[in-house]
Amino acid sequence: MLIGARIPSLFFSTSAAGAGEVGDSTPYVELMNALAVPTHLSRTASVLHWDSMVNMPDSGGAQLQRSLQAEALAGVIHEKLSSIGPLVDLVDPSTLTPLEQVNFRLASKTFNEALLVGPVLEKRKAKLEGEAYAAWTEARKKSGNFSIFQPALSECFSLATEIARKKAPTTGAYTKMLDDFEVGMPEARINDLFDQVQQELVPLIKRVSKSLYQPSTLPLRGSFPLAAQDTLNGAICKAMTFTGRRDVSVHPFTTSFSSADVRITSRFSDSEWYQGLAGTIHEAGHALYESNLDPDPKPVNAALSMGAHESQSLFWERHVGLSRSFWDWCGPKVRHLLDVDATDEQIFEAVNAVSPSLIRVEADELTYPLHGESHSVFACFEEDENTSHYETNVIPTQ
Repeated sequence: MLIGARIPSLFFSTSAAGAGEVGDSTPYVELMNALAVPTHLSRTASVLHWDSMVNMPDSGGAQLQRSLQAEALAGVIHEKLSSIGPLVDLVDPSTLTPLEQVNFRLASKTFNEALLVGPVLEKRKAKLEGEAYAAWTEARKKSGNFSIFQPALSECFSLATEIARKKAPTTGAYTKMLDDFEVGMPEARINDLFDQVQQELVPLIKRVSKSLYQPSTLPLRGSFPLAAQDTLNGAICKAMTFTGRRDVSVHPFTTSFSSADVRITSRFSDSEWYQGLAGTIHEAGHALYESNLDPDPKPVNAALSMGAHESQSLFWERHVGLSRSFWDWCGPKVRHLLDVDATDEQIFEAVNAVSPSLIRVEADELTYPLHGESHSVFACFEEDENTSHYETNVIPTQ
């Protein structure tokens, strides 16, 4: 799982060992056991994706070959997943416990959607992910030249819409996309939540921005060795009880190959230390959630709610990491390791300063929630009720 590329499947959970007891032979148990192969392969695809963002050589040739590898593996995963149809047909839901019925429903849903989408689109999606990531990193290198990334991003939206329409031709693309990340969440409900957030936050942000007192952010800026920042971040992760692997990547993310192997990345600047620290706390929050999922690979044990997932990362980053008591604990470490000349109170005020940014992962606590609605990239899906036709326009935020 990549968090931020964050819930790749409803269905592929952590490890794929032992879905049933030895000697069990009911159709339900056989179905759960049969899902082990695509689960293992899905986790293998995650390893390849993690490697491409952390270790792989930064070259067009390497990225091309990795995209082809991802494409080939996606085809095999689809083939294995599509082969479980006879077992799905043999299961009698009326004989199952309530928990088993949920597992069967999720497994059946994933199987049916795989058939509707087909291998061609699944392979195209896997290949495009690598190509789009390469275009995005290239655009960042060239002072954020959006024109380099725009064609790939437009294709990503178009393909996502096409796949969503295949999966759920009668409900609308956006409704299906929403269900992939927040299972069972109605579109009307999420729109209502966004409306509430906007109505309350926008006036509050305006009032805070006009305040006569604006905290200084000078304690966050200067010259800070990356090795010292890594030591500080490691100490924080240890205090949070996250002991998994930490790496550096262009964009911070969390990935899980099993509940026993969850990894995070962050990114650091030698001229500003807080963004790297906040990113580490955020991703460690995701990782703690993943690490505590039930290792049994049944579908119900997968992360089915991006809202729940994000609540854990933001709980640590915002509720803990921006609290006064946290900086009573962390302030001395910042002064010792980074030689920051500021009191705990001054650091506390600096990290809580409100300053709107076009970069979501660097946004302050007040403006961060609005990034889901209006920042970075604006995608407009226009649906014709008669034709179910979608037009996708991708434009840079001004």
